[in-house]
Amino acid sequence: MAEDYANFTHKRDVPHFGHLARELVAQQKFEVMRALLKARELSSYNYYTIAELLAKELDASALDLFLTNSSLTMPPPKGDQTIKYGKDIISGEGIPEYSALSIRHYLSSQVYRARAEAHLVKILKEHPRTGVRAFAAEALGYSKSPGVIKSLEEAVADKARVLCVQCGNDYVGEYAEQALARIRENP
Repeated sequence: MAEDYANFTHKRDVPHFGHLARELVAQQKFEVMRALLKARELSSYNYYTIAELLAKELDASALDLFLTNSSLTMPPPKGDQTIKYGKDIISGEGIPEYSALSIRHYLSSQVYRARAEAHLVKILKEHPRTGVRAFAAEALGYSKSPGVIKSLEEAVADKARVLCVQCGNDYVGEYAEQALARIRENP
């Protein structure tokens, strides 16, 4: 893969950010990874790369960062591109959104499930950023708890737009429908 990237860029030995992130995991440099997330200065895609790797490790401190970065009170990151529309802030793929999505890994853990679900349900219902609500719905689709179904059913009515070119869904309600379908397929 590194060779493919070098061929594509016409540069020798140019590492890809994903390789760097995986090497940090291999060396168990979780503190460095958490510091990168905490600074909120990475591009959203690089943030997501680090966030996913830490979440798969069920890193407790990373969960705290995800909860904070997707919270209702966290100010937007630098360079955040959103559109204000009524009470909504139309957003797509950013640090708050990817923080919400990464929380899904913690739903499989007895230790973190209740805290993760409660946060995801709260931001699904109340967050002004449409992308955060959409990604919270998607994350809740990985829950095995029957308690999230009512919140997702209510979210199906959310017709707020989401700016996510790669995602395939245009509205928060579509993410909720997809999450409900996933839960029903995998009870």
